[in-house]
Amino acid sequence: MDEQVSIRGGNTTNGKGIEGESGGRVTVPDSISPLRQLFPILNQTVRGVPLAYFDNAATTQKPVGVIEAVKRYYERDNSNVHRAAHDLAGRATLGFESARTKVAQFINARSDREIVFTRGTTESLNLIAYSYGALAVGAGDDILLTELEHHSNIVPWQLLAQRTGAKVVAAPLSDKGDIIIDQFRERLTARTKIVSFTHVSNALGTMNPVAELVSLVRRYAPQAIIVIDGAQWVAHGPTDVQALDVDFYCFSAHKLFGPTGVGVLWGKYELLERMPPFLGGGDMIDRVSFRETTFAKPPSRFEAGTPHIAGVIGLGAALDFLGLAPWPEVAAHEKAIGEQVLEGLRGVDGVRLIGAPAQRISVASFRVDGVAPIDVAVMVNNNGVALRAGHHCCMPLMERLGVSGTVRASWCLYTSQSDVESLIAAVRSTTQRRSIKRLAKVEERAVIPGAERSAPSVAAAAAALIGEFDGCPDAAMKQELLFEWGQSHRNLLERLKECTTPVPGCMSEVRVLLRRTPDGELTMASDANAGIVRGLLTVIERLVSGQQIAELREFNIRAFLVRIGIDQFLSMQRRNGLEGVLQMIEAEVGAFEGVGR
Repeated sequence: MDEQVSIRGGNTTNGKGIEGESGGRVTVPDSISPLRQLFPILNQTVRGVPLAYFDNAATTQKPVGVIEAVKRYYERDNSNVHRAAHDLAGRATLGFESARTKVAQFINARSDREIVFTRGTTESLNLIAYSYGALAVGAGDDILLTELEHHSNIVPWQLLAQRTGAKVVAAPLSDKGDIIIDQFRERLTARTKIVSFTHVSNALGTMNPVAELVSLVRRYAPQAIIVIDGAQWVAHGPTDVQALDVDFYCFSAHKLFGPTGVGVLWGKYELLERMPPFLGGGDMIDRVSFRETTFAKPPSRFEAGTPHIAGVIGLGAALDFLGLAPWPEVAAHEKAIGEQVLEGLRGVDGVRLIGAPAQRISVASFRVDGVAPIDVAVMVNNNGVALRAGHHCCMPLMERLGVSGTVRASWCLYTSQSDVESLIAAVRSTTQRRSIKRLAKVEERAVIPGAERSAPSVAAAAAALIGEFDGCPDAAMKQELLFEWGQSHRNLLERLKECTTPVPGCMSEVRVLLRRTPDGELTMASDANAGIVRGLLTVIERLVSGQQIAELREFNIRAFLVRIGIDQFLSMQRRNGLEGVLQMIEAEVGAFEGVGR
């Protein structure tokens, strides 16, 4: 077995992660298996098989202690915090402020006054950009990021640059997904005022060499402050903000086995004390009059309004759970799971791993040849496997890697060997979709033909579709029907790219061309780069193409889609994309209020 790396101890600044790629098989320790039993959500079946949850980079599950702490607050202690004299408020305040102390201890802050509660990593980064950025950044200054960053660590800095005339600069990556150190150093100049980068990439699992990067900033841009997005790291390794020698550190409770809607901003107190408030309101003031308002000291200055009290108390319970975990064994467990995931994926024909960083933490991104990432995620869900697909809020990174998106598997301390076996078997089953039967590409013509009318009327088309979907005994069969229709959908994507723009809102590329004929009919030509989406487009085409516009004005398309059960196959992005298609149809038939609104 490779050397075990303790999560709750050791040098936190050496840039080494707990996930290696030694090529050897590592046995998962049995000593942490009881931890899994503390997560009740994992003891369920999905589509009739045991759940294998590999979406931990998006959010981790919650142990019993966290669930009970939140429940106990609402059952016994529900009250607003601070300023009240009654017992409930006292207990609520004690639980809330105790969590602040636990966070300070967890990351080795100098004082709990350096701990600001926010709604999440995103809000924490926005707070720094808005509040500190107003003090430190001006026209001609640089804000240095990297190509690894999540949108939450890009957009706030872009907004700051727009307000101030500064410039956002990105340090490039190698093809393997590591920051190119020499080029990072070259971008550190006298103009650099803020350097912000992720501790661990949410898309590739790249573990950045934080100590080396910090040392370069301190040497070549000593005037710059350093901000770390720690969302993907804190559940996997020790976090010592003093040893890291950074200025701000941000993370979210929900990626640390705690509740959603709670985040942490740690900042050096001398910086927090200089910063103006981010939001105004109650609990962040010293004195208020119509002449002027003076503000409270940090952290209260940045916690306007009633906070997410139950969530903060739940975060405290999550830290209690982490404090009891056998961390050396957890580190060895995550390392072994990671090696098994990577070894298994490499053994599946048609699977291509995306990125090969020098140090990887609990994330593997991949693609399956011939199958869109979203289709992979939808298909493996039939085997009880939960994955994430898309650009993972890292569109610049995807562009750098030359892909539109990936399938992402992410694991943590409760992931089991059985989960890995389910994952690999489910991914292997998706490779059967690689030889997709598509109709021949249409001949070059001046006009792209719309779909033929599927029935003599809209009502008849709807009845036929209802019959086919009602003939499917369960959701899996309906999904299979959509995939079959997607496979036989006309191959028009390249042609449609020449004359249309993508439908906004959908993670997949969706193209739609609508025309009104002289006979008062609507024709529709469409295509997408994902099978499940092509299937959805087939449903819409069969319903509307070739039909009389007057009939379409009277037909409630949205209610019909709910009737046949399409809504259960719609992620938020697919729902937004479908909404975009329906709005295009509405605009074409001239019935903005009449098509199911």
